[in-house]
Amino acid sequence: MPAFGSALNQHVHLHACVTDGVFKRSPDGDGVTFYAARPLTASDLVAVTQRVRLRLVRWFRRKGFLSGEAAANMLTWQHSGFSVDASVRISLADRDVPGYFQSLEHLLRYCARPAFALDRLSVVPGTRLRPERIRYTLPRHKRGSWVGPGIHRSTDHHTRVVMAKMDAAASQDN
Repeated sequence: MPAFGSALNQHVHLHACVTDGVFKRSPDGDGVTFYAARPLTASDLVAVTQRVRLRLVRWFRRKGFLSGEAAANMLTWQHSGFSVDASVRISLADRDVPGYFQSLEHLLRYCARPAFALDRLSVVPGTRLRPERIRYTLPRHKRGSWVGPGIHRSTDHHTRVVMAKMDAAASQDN
């Protein structure tokens, strides 16, 4: 589960691809039948969001991540930071559309991608060719908003975050 966004900001979120129905084995055991669920409504999404929010806040409370007071306070917030997005849907009818498999692959790659772009990472060699620092180049639209340690603007006008090995490990713990 990614714990931060492309600017290395804290942004815990989850991507998931789910079926909009269930598969049931046929009585003879030779195959399966798919039973589609009804389409989601806006009120369904609100209900799921509220349920996820309540269950996570309770879990954080049980694990000691939140005090009882903080948990109760979070449940009163109008804008809780929890959301469910079900705007992307690929149906069986889309199979005949040109580009269907490319669209499906794009969606699955998006859901399975790492928390940040690996091509933005590089290692700064130290003495005896041992890695001394890790460099992460921020996306263009995030460059002005970095608030963490290690900011560096290079001569090629890219904004990079350069952390010592211990800084990088410590930022994962927070």
